[in-house]
Amino acid sequence: MDKKNGTMPSILVSITNLIEDHSGVSVLPDADIWLVTGMSGDDWHEFIASFSSKFGVNMDAYLWYYHGDEEGTINIGALLFPPPHDQVRRIPVRPTDLARIAKQGEWSFDYPETVIDVRRRDLTINRVLALIILMLGVVLAAKKYGVM
Repeated sequence: MDKKNGTMPSILVSITNLIEDHSGVSVLPDADIWLVTGMSGDDWHEFIASFSSKFGVNMDAYLWYYHGDEEGTINIGALLFPPPHDQVRRIPVRPTDLARIAKQGEWSFDYPETVIDVRRRDLTINRVLALIILMLGVVLAAKKYGVM
């Protein structure tokens, strides 16, 4: 798409079509895409990647945790250490925002100056718990079958 010569309404129509292709939901220009479509986790990230590719948008400034979340998995570690998207107030993305960004060719939102822990200690806890459960299962199986 020729962003420089494309009109805002034609870009907006292309964006709403892209949203509908990814979500199966038709959205209004000022709708909160994430909220209205129910796209989350991988679906949201695939949609954003598709938008970036289709409109040639530089995504260097994109901070995913302000706009979406992660795939719906059990995250016990998040009880102690919240993941990035739970550390910030979500900023809605609307088709009109995406049209503006497509026209500019670069992701731009005014993000608040927030210190976010991106070390993902929640995932470390989940991995340790999974390893403990696996090891416990091996020990119980070994005892059951007389290996220990």
